[in-house]
Amino acid sequence: MYLELLPNELLFNIFQHLSTPDVLRAFLQLNHRFDELVGKHLYTCEYIDLRTTSKFNFDLFWKQYLAPLADIIWSLSNLVYFRCNTYFGSELAFDTPKVTSPTIKSVYGFRDDWNTSISNLLRHTPQIRCLSINMVGCSRVIDLPTNITSITKLDLLSTKAEFSSLVNFLRRTPNLTYLKLDMIYIAMPAQAWEKLIQKYLTNLKTLHFKMNFIAAKAGSTGAEQVEQIVNTFRNPFWLDEHRWFVQCDWSPITEKCYVYTLPYAFENFNIDFPICFESTCAINSISCFCDRFSNIQHITIDLTDAYRFRYKNGQNDSSTYDCERRSRRYYPVQTNNSSILNPSSATQQLVKMGNVVNNQKIKRRDIQFVTMLLVQDIVFIISTFPISIHKLYSIATIHETKSKLRQ
Repeated sequence: MYLELLPNELLFNIFQHLSTPDVLRAFLQLNHRFDELVGKHLYTCEYIDLRTTSKFNFDLFWKQYLAPLADIIWSLSNLVYFRCNTYFGSELAFDTPKVTSPTIKSVYGFRDDWNTSISNLLRHTPQIRCLSINMVGCSRVIDLPTNITSITKLDLLSTKAEFSSLVNFLRRTPNLTYLKLDMIYIAMPAQAWEKLIQKYLTNLKTLHFKMNFIAAKAGSTGAEQVEQIVNTFRNPFWLDEHRWFVQCDWSPITEKCYVYTLPYAFENFNIDFPICFESTCAINSISCFCDRFSNIQHITIDLTDAYRFRYKNGQNDSSTYDCERRSRRYYPVQTNNSSILNPSSATQQLVKMGNVVNNQKIKRRDIQFVTMLLVQDIVFIISTFPISIHKLYSIATIHETKSKLRQ
């Protein structure tokens, strides 16, 4: 008996008794008729389980059945909000829709890379107001033909993007009132910010940015390095006209520099020990300090390669930590006035901060370690903190060329 001779109704009954991977493996790409039948079957399934599907069949499934759904969803007459969740490490991405939506006003999670285009997205969303985009590598936003006057709120993650492409894109959004910008391996000097805002972003009211880059000492001390960066943000434009405050964290070992606005508006926070930091905004109290870092949900600590420290606290409030201490060393953390606290007083201060946070009934808080601590102090603080921390782990990215600093 030949399968081609069976009626469609009987074939649909056969599909219902098979798992999705078996249907794909046995019937997909046999001929045009079977491809149509498989497609109709998948659209009527209550759920689709692809966990045991081969990568080849999964890619076929994506290209033939999932990717076209974007245009179907995009064409919904009352669609206003669209979110696309892209998982890192996946070779498959959301394709730019080929139809125009007259109703969509918010798009979140868009990824501008080799197979998607922010230019095409904007052409197909003439009413867009809010945009969240991940700009990766050599983005093609430089080919924007005209200004995007409809966008008023922009949330942008820029990873290794060219500085010129980033600035060109921001120049094309003259009506922005809210800008949140996370720049990885790229830095924008204070003077460039001022010029961009004064000339092109005159309507901007709220600015949150975070910059992560490598900054060598170049003959200066850690305190001088941090002060030089922060001083560029100490002028009437930042402090008086807009009241935008900035903090700079820098590690003399990893040479990583983090510059961000306060209050801190991002979920992820990095600490590289030892750390020098300075801010354009004074911290008057512990509660004031906590308020400025209230959005943190994930924190990464780089102690040194002498220590291995891992902490994870999920929704079930279970916590584990593993600490290997090869030698008893203190790693000072410099503050504005160069004051150093001993480990015991530092521990007491941070535990006190945790109690303040707990009394304020703040569910998800985290802190910046600004004192001299041993690893066991950190373990004690986190294990006794009345704070729900989603993930805390350490990484060892210390360059061997900096080994003298650890001696």
